[in-house]
Amino acid sequence: MMTEFGLGALPDPPPARMRVRNGRGEVHRPLACDLPETAWYDAMCGNPWNAALDLARVPKVDWQRQIAFMLQDVPLPEVAVHVEAALLVMAELTTASAIAHAGDGDKPRSEAAFSAWFKWWQEHFRHWDDPLRTALEPLCRPADAQTVAALLRHFQPAVFVDFLIRCSYAHTIIERIAGQGRAHSELFDFVSDAPLKVMGLEDMTGRLWRRFCRSRGIEDLPMDPVPDFGVNWHAPFVPDPQ
Repeated sequence: MMTEFGLGALPDPPPARMRVRNGRGEVHRPLACDLPETAWYDAMCGNPWNAALDLARVPKVDWQRQIAFMLQDVPLPEVAVHVEAALLVMAELTTASAIAHAGDGDKPRSEAAFSAWFKWWQEHFRHWDDPLRTALEPLCRPADAQTVAALLRHFQPAVFVDFLIRCSYAHTIIERIAGQGRAHSELFDFVSDAPLKVMGLEDMTGRLWRRFCRSRGIEDLPMDPVPDFGVNWHAPFVPDPQ
C-alpha cells in the first residue's frame, strides 16, 4: 500500500518480538536494532542525493527523500554523467524519428510543431526499455540501492527520470559553486548571475526542444501545448490496473 508521500506503509512488527503480554495488557519491548532518533538525520547529512534535493526544494517528507537514502552509496557524480549521456542519446533518437516521419527526409519543414517532436520524445517514458534505466541499474550495487534497482520497472518512468534529472542538475550546480566537478556539461549548465532554478523533466524537455530547433535550422517555436506526460508527479509507482 502506497502512502501520499512515501513508498508504502511499513508492515506491523512481529508481535512475538515486539510485545510481551502481562496482566495489564501489552508492554512495548524495543528491538535490538532500534535506532536513535537522530539516525535519519545523521545518515542524510553527508548524502549528496539529499543535498541535491535540498537545492531543488523538495519537501523533507517526500518519496524522493526515501530513494535518496537508499542511493546514498551510489556516486551521484557518476550518475549525473550517465544521465546526461542517456538524455542526449534519447534526444538523438527523438530527432531521428521526428525527421523520418516529417515527410521531408533530412530537410524538416520550418513550421514543424512542438507537438510533432514531443510525440516521439514522450515515447521514451512509456516503458523502461530506455538508455536511462540500463545506465542506472548497474550502478545500484550497494545493498540498499539494489532495492531501488529491483523497483525500477515499477516506477512511472517520467516521474523517476524527473527525480534523476533534478538530482543530477542540482549536484552539478553544487559542484560548480564549490569549484569542483566537470569543467563542462552540455545539458546541466547554468548562468551564475541568473536566478537559480533546478531543472526537472519538463524544463529539460524545453531545453532539448530548443536544441533540436537550432540543430535543424527550424524557427525556435514555443512549446505549445505545454508538455503533458500524463503522470502524477507525486506518485512514483505505476498505478495498479483497476
